[in-house]
Amino acid sequence: MPAAPSSSAVPSQSARWLRIGLAVAVVVALVLLGRRAGSAVPEFAADIAGLGALGPVVFVLGYAIATVAFIPGSLLTLAAGAVFGLLKGTIVVFAGATIGSTLAFLVSRYAARSLVARRLAGNQQFAAVDRAIAAQGRRIVFLLRLSPAFPFSVLNYALGLSRVTLRDYVLASVGMLPGTVLYVYYGKLAGDVAALAGGAQTPKGPAYYAVLILGLVATVVVTTIVTRTARRALREATETAAPVASRGAAVVKSEVAASSLTDVRSMHRLMLATLLTLALVSAPLPSQGFDHSAFDALLKQYVAKGMVDYDAFGAAPTFRTYLQSLARQDPARLSRDEQLAFWINAYNAYTIQLIVKHDERRSIRNINKTFFLKLKGPWAEPLARVGGKDYTLDDIEHVIIRPTYGEPRIHFALVCAAMGCPPLRDEAYTGARLEAQLEDQGTVFIIQSPTKNRVNAAYGVLHHSLIFEWYKEDFGGSIQGAARYMARWFPEGSAERRLLMSGEFSAVETEYDWTLNSQENSRRLSAAGTARPSRSQSPAPVAAVAPRT
Repeated sequence: MPAAPSSSAVPSQSARWLRIGLAVAVVVALVLLGRRAGSAVPEFAADIAGLGALGPVVFVLGYAIATVAFIPGSLLTLAAGAVFGLLKGTIVVFAGATIGSTLAFLVSRYAARSLVARRLAGNQQFAAVDRAIAAQGRRIVFLLRLSPAFPFSVLNYALGLSRVTLRDYVLASVGMLPGTVLYVYYGKLAGDVAALAGGAQTPKGPAYYAVLILGLVATVVVTTIVTRTARRALREATETAAPVASRGAAVVKSEVAASSLTDVRSMHRLMLATLLTLALVSAPLPSQGFDHSAFDALLKQYVAKGMVDYDAFGAAPTFRTYLQSLARQDPARLSRDEQLAFWINAYNAYTIQLIVKHDERRSIRNINKTFFLKLKGPWAEPLARVGGKDYTLDDIEHVIIRPTYGEPRIHFALVCAAMGCPPLRDEAYTGARLEAQLEDQGTVFIIQSPTKNRVNAAYGVLHHSLIFEWYKEDFGGSIQGAARYMARWFPEGSAERRLLMSGEFSAVETEYDWTLNSQENSRRLSAAGTARPSRSQSPAPVAAVAPRT
């Protein structure tokens, strides 16, 4: 009868599993943190592009640091193709990845290898795997580099815990080349890392599947090699063990065979569990939506109280980069709120681009007119490129947004570059905050813009923007329906809300100012002591027809 375990054994075992759990948690946290940090890659790539001859050196150093810090190398590799082209991009990525992976290997080797060695000393299975990797280190590392099942950053540290020699480890780095060339080539085709960071898909042609198949074959081969070599090491270890005197040689041989078979099966299960764990850790994070941070920064810097510095937008390289990222994004891949936020931002961004492109500073309605006759309205120019297709501003508003999303508040968010429009928000719309942002735009347009909308409850008058006439079908089909929609922004029980809900009021259209909503025009109007347009600036109301056409 075996002896009962001592009371101290249980706490020791618990402590061991606790340390293992903490170690796994730290690794997973570092991986996830590195993936979050990957959002800074587009800005890094843009800076590199402006460094000239120094750019490749800085990129190699940055790639090495990113590798040590668990920042995903795929986006940096794509960026290298966009910035340097195929040949130079492959060279700088391979250099940076080799330096970074070697640094990670050395950190792991000298920080934790001794602890692992002590643990392996009492476990034949793991010690056999360790010897197997040491015996065929160069071949195994090469195959691991080819395999997509083993995440690059985690593998660097994992191999540092093994007995692979530094020389074999570095030489086997050549296994990274097929994947490196493929992703650098994709980056070269994209030509814009901001689009890739925003979620644009990389192409999946024959080369992609060829590398994928090569990697999967490598996964099978490396698993087989490690298992067979470890089984051989286990057999050698058990056969050389001295048999206990009370047992016969046949019994010992039988137990050795059974032990080897059990160990091999355990090793297969271990390899399978490892593959599944690494696949989970290396899987992409849930979609965070399209990255509008570049546009957000521009709006914060160049929009004040709804007025726009168009000259600054036109001179900003990040504005052109943001438009390029819109051109490559497929909005259908986003969630519903992310899609709507995307299209609102696209409309506003391309409206700014329309003004910049035509260098117009008086009124958007001056664009595409000859001898004061409108030949093709500004909203009918196909300048907006999204997902590889060209759209007009009218397409975005009337063909995509209005019929698809059925959201009347978009009329408070789409800004047609005129003083009479709702003020341009000084931040980009996002799916996560879309509801709050649209609701706030309603407050700004309906409550805080008295030259556009106001309610005189004492006299029973609603002064309303022509937007509610032009788009009354989106607000219930009549001005009374629009008034009931507007009522939600007034306090419960207020005289204004009661009047709007009753429908018993006189409706007066406010004047719509088509003066460009530029900061320069705002200052000029303020200096003149008026921000109100003349009647001649207001277009005649046209029911059920887009006002921006």
